Amino acid sequence: MHKAAAHAKRGLPLRHLPAMDLPFLVLVLTLVGFGLVMLGSASGAVALYRRGDAFAYLRPQLLYAAMGIAGLWLASRVDYHIFHKLAWPLLGVSLVLLVVVLFMPEYNGCKRWLVLPGVGTLQPSEIAKFAVVLVFSHIISLNHDRMRSFAVGVLPFALVLGVVAALMLLEPHLSGTLLILGIGAVLMFVGGTGLRWFVLAGVGGAAAIGAAVVVMPDLVPYAADRLREAGAREVYWLPVYCKKGRPGWQLQVICAHEDIERLQTIIFLETTTNGIRRQVMERVCLPRRFEQVTTPWGEVSVKVATLPDGSERAAPEYEDCARLAREHGVPLQRVMQTAQAAALQFE
Repeated sequence: MHKAAAHAKRGLPLRHLPAMDLPFLVLVLTLVGFGLVMLGSASGAVALYRRGDAFAYLRPQLLYAAMGIAGLWLASRVDYHIFHKLAWPLLGVSLVLLVVVLFMPEYNGCKRWLVLPGVGTLQPSEIAKFAVVLVFSHIISLNHDRMRSFAVGVLPFALVLGVVAALMLLEPHLSGTLLILGIGAVLMFVGGTGLRWFVLAGVGGAAAIGAAVVVMPDLVPYAADRLREAGAREVYWLPVYCKKGRPGWQLQVICAHEDIERLQTIIFLETTTNGIRRQVMERVCLPRRFEQVTTPWGEVSVKVATLPDGSERAAPEYEDCARLAREHGVPLQRVMQTAQAAALQFE
């Protein structure tokens, strides 16, 4: 007897794997190809400048894209009903890993990676993204006719997102947190969560942003202090008018390339911005040296620069001058002028 007939005779359910969704496959390949072209176009010059190889950033992504497509095909051959059983266990594993990673050593000011000896690194937030998708899909599929209620369509999703987002913010991993919140919101909307709940969430978010804007003058100096402590070479901000005439602040930070990730994490956490513009800059410096000069109030460190015509310019260190001005009760300007004159006379 044929195997399928035998199964049917015993009353066992039959699940035939569906045929490949060709339009979807073409769409995925088109998007992947477009993304790789954009990456190559945007990163070629920077990769050539930093690595001496225009394809240094593109080459690994080609490998990852091929691995992703292979994984996509393998996943399409698996009966998706098995993910119902894996959803909650995988979320539990991801939460445990998100807690464990908080006890790992910092890298670039963050704790996002688990080091696997002999294998490499593992980022628990990536597992959490997949787990959230599975859990949300699981809940929606079981309760699709009750998704407009708060108890079913909002509360369980908010609890899951709240716990995952809180753990990711502790790393800190702001971009990943925003991404996982966006994924969750899209799944809830598609699953049928009532629109009024999104409106309420939007109003609450707008109110929070508005409150942050009100206290922004206090946030910027604090963020600047944190950035300087974390290694920024220069931090300053300017009052500007943004779109629709809204007042705001333009924060500018100069730093070494190896400090970018750490400092931009601080900017995202300590200000209300949603985006950062980055650019590579070159610096031209005059020949300079430091001299210790003696003033009537004590010693001051002075930076002496040599101009192209051979003349020299002196700039006393602010902290030294301010300290002496406070200790002796004299104007700061007098201390600085005296130190500057002493440095140039010394030469």
